[in-house]
Amino acid sequence: MALRFAARWPERLLGLVLVEVSDIHLGTLIGERWMARLVERVNAMKPDVTVVDGDLVDGNVRRVEPLLPVLKGLRAPLGVWAVSG
Repeated sequence: MALRFAARWPERLLGLVLVEVSDIHLGTLIGERWMARLVERVNAMKPDVTVVDGDLVDGNVRRVEPLLPVLKGLRAPLGVWAVSG
């Protein structure tokens, strides 16, 4: 979905692609295959910045450890930023 911003948006940011991913709930229901497909879809959008926010982990954080290599596959030239809760 493309969003159009008001004229106040700084010109230097026009064309910036930011992908936001939320409520993944890793650990209880989400497995490696599902996460790998999500990473592929996000990377296919060719984001300049990727933000992962809110409800990243469900339950025990140790269950998520095997998924870290998959999450590290997210790519964005200006960075991939995450907040766990």
